[in-house]
Amino acid sequence: PEETMPSLPDTFDYGAAYSFVEQQQLTPLIYYGASKTESFLASPAYFRYMTRACNYISHSTRQMEAFDTLTARLEAEGISYMPVKGILLKKLYPLPEMRVMGDCDLLIHGKQGRDCKRLMESLGYHLKAKVDHCNEYKDDTGLVMELHRQLVPKEERDLYAYYGDSWWTARPTDGHPCRYEMHHEDHFVY
Repeated sequence: PEETMPSLPDTFDYGAAYSFVEQQQLTPLIYYGASKTESFLASPAYFRYMTRACNYISHSTRQMEAFDTLTARLEAEGISYMPVKGILLKKLYPLPEMRVMGDCDLLIHGKQGRDCKRLMESLGYHLKAKVDHCNEYKDDTGLVMELHRQLVPKEERDLYAYYGDSWWTARPTDGHPCRYEMHHEDHFVY
């Protein structure tokens, strides 16, 4: 944090770069890195980046709290689950909001779908979309949880050949009776 970075050339336009940065969901990364430069702090676009980064911090915090609430309820009700993608990858970043994610993904057993639907409704989520491999739930604040019955849709033939039986790579997680995880290599590929 105390390290300063060399500024980009004076001709660099942070405002013009904002659309690209936001489209690629890099705003928190760019904000934290560029904040170490004098030119960024003096840029008219600084407040725009800072405001958006704060929004990401808030959203990320709410996502992680919602994940903790959901998984505690899943465990209390004896429902097996396996978190995948972004919620796990957040732990690899210096700050969790640097890994932007639109939704939180968990794999569940298809036979537990009705129990999960009831549980999600009790937590204030509404079924937003249902596709062949997952149900997407959204709450009134805009948080989205995807409960996957399979990791990939059948149309993804190459990946489906490997991940069709989504639980084959799952292994129990220490300290959580209903939580599973993939082998690291399989999660990386996924």
